[in-house]
Amino acid sequence: MSKLRLLHFRGGAKFSESFCLRASKDESFQKNNLETVSFLFIYNENNEKFLRCSPHLRRLKCRLTVFWDSYKKDYCYPTFNFFNLLESLSVSFHLSYNVRRDLTSFPSNLRKLTLRYFDLSWKQMRIIGRLPNLQVLKLEDGDLGGKQWDTDEGEFQQLKFLKLDGVTIAHWNASSDHFPRLQHLILRKLQHLKNIPSSLGDIPTLHTIEVHDCKKAVADSATQIWDDQRDMGNEELKLIISDSFTTLTEISELRLDISQLLKEREKQTDEASLKIRTGVNAVEITGAYP
Repeated sequence: MSKLRLLHFRGGAKFSESFCLRASKDESFQKNNLETVSFLFIYNENNEKFLRCSPHLRRLKCRLTVFWDSYKKDYCYPTFNFFNLLESLSVSFHLSYNVRRDLTSFPSNLRKLTLRYFDLSWKQMRIIGRLPNLQVLKLEDGDLGGKQWDTDEGEFQQLKFLKLDGVTIAHWNASSDHFPRLQHLILRKLQHLKNIPSSLGDIPTLHTIEVHDCKKAVADSATQIWDDQRDMGNEELKLIISDSFTTLTEISELRLDISQLLKEREKQTDEASLKIRTGVNAVEITGAYP
């Protein structure tokens, strides 16, 4: 395996216990130069031993379940901090035990992190927020340990792309200082979220806000951010709103609200340049005002 760089299993794979034991003892395994592994099921401590034979790993996609650690005498998830070169990590959690265990550490070199079906504490989220090189964060179908998310100063300093999909939060308190380099914000199926923090509109690098299948109040707050930024001369911000669950009447009301907004704008200038694209369940707004 010394020359192998990429290991991909389309439907996922589990390594047998005998294979993992051999990998942890056989010198030829210990010298492997794997850089990409996808999609791997990690369900016992021997799987972690196999991963430790791949110190050059840069991209890992896996599914985890808590397992009994015979050394620690406790249930745990594998640790990833020994991957000094790991840049991209995608983890789906399989909650097969009534035991809640946080991932305890991530490699500091991580640039892209995707978590699915997770149940993480706010303490763990703060650890993620302080990863020094994290640029892309995708949180999908999970619980962040409560209904309110309060980001803190010093978190997500390099983050450029944030996606929240099916996450159970109702209140989100954040400052533009918490995401100083954010470029793309995607919110999808956040059925409990009340609104988007207005301060996010003050992020100078923000280019796109997407709102999909969220409450109308979330779409309204996104539209308000877009409008406020136009008032301050920000001509670059792009807003995309879609909802596959709303009725045609609700979509029409949203279009009517936006049309009214544009009419008010047109009264202020005869040279307004704006594009609106609408579909059955989507509204996209881009443009500039001289």
